[in-house]
Amino acid sequence: MTILRLSVALLAGTCLWAGYQVNFTDNLTSIDSSKWTQIGSLTSGSNGTTGNGSLISTVLSPTGADYDIQMTVHTANQGACSGSYSLYARSTPDNSTSYALTINAGTIGLFKKVANSWTVLTWMPYYCADGTVMRLVVRGGDLTTWSGPNRATYYDPNPIAAGQPGVGISSSDTIGNVQLGPIDYIAPPAINPAAVSVSVAPNRVDLRWPQGADDPNGIGLQGYLVYQNGVYLGSPTTPGWLDQTVSPGEAVSYTLYACDQHGNISAPAVVNVSVPPGLNISRPEAESHLRAMTPKSVYPGRRWTSGRSGCGPPAPIGAPPANRSTCSPGT
Repeated sequence: MTILRLSVALLAGTCLWAGYQVNFTDNLTSIDSSKWTQIGSLTSGSNGTTGNGSLISTVLSPTGADYDIQMTVHTANQGACSGSYSLYARSTPDNSTSYALTINAGTIGLFKKVANSWTVLTWMPYYCADGTVMRLVVRGGDLTTWSGPNRATYYDPNPIAAGQPGVGISSSDTIGNVQLGPIDYIAPPAINPAAVSVSVAPNRVDLRWPQGADDPNGIGLQGYLVYQNGVYLGSPTTPGWLDQTVSPGEAVSYTLYACDQHGNISAPAVVNVSVPPGLNISRPEAESHLRAMTPKSVYPGRRWTSGRSGCGPPAPIGAPPANRSTCSPGT
């Protein structure tokens, strides 16, 4: 028998994350037809719901067609995943149209289904094990997905306009802890520019700042956005960034943002940095310094050869080996 177990509790205002309130959970020891539209053959018992099918929620989200839904996969004997598990967003009651985040046969994909016609939107690195949390956030045309530690965001320029969340499974494994929450529309506090520490060298700038927090009732921070002179550099999940794209003597301006898990972005924090100039000495002078620093007892009668093909100053730390030039001891 294919088994479906959905652990979800109907508790309005149950706390999911610190300060954030989900609006619907249900353990499904019985299927409440006023809360779910059932598709397929499903039965319920003390361990939840079993069968092969889907349940589409009829509970309205406080934020309309934008919401956050998640569930946890529980595998038999804590072994490998062995079936298909899905989260649905903006689904019709018959699930002929929806977004679907699906784990199946060693793959994880985000799909768009319209009138039972499927389109692949994006794939994620495969991750599925006992305790894996699947999560899908929809906000306008933005869809953010999680499976365990892996996260991806996709923008649909022609999004499905409306519909309900849901869950589905076809496996002898189970799913539990299904929770539905509204979208948090409040941006997190901005990073304090005065709290940003800067360590600078001619070829790099190291930025560090205190760990941020979301607004008091927020969903929680996802990470940060870093720009240099208006150009996007990256999205660290920890409060810091090492920029190795700078040049000696350059003046650069960094703009930092905090962003939460529902796509809200803080006001900018601007940090201006002056990169120091590099050493300006000739090659013969550098070789003279090197010879003076090398004990003759270590390299008796040897010298560092100049003018040899491929011989040059070392590349910056982190440069690929193919881009490095090295000098060899001469005789």
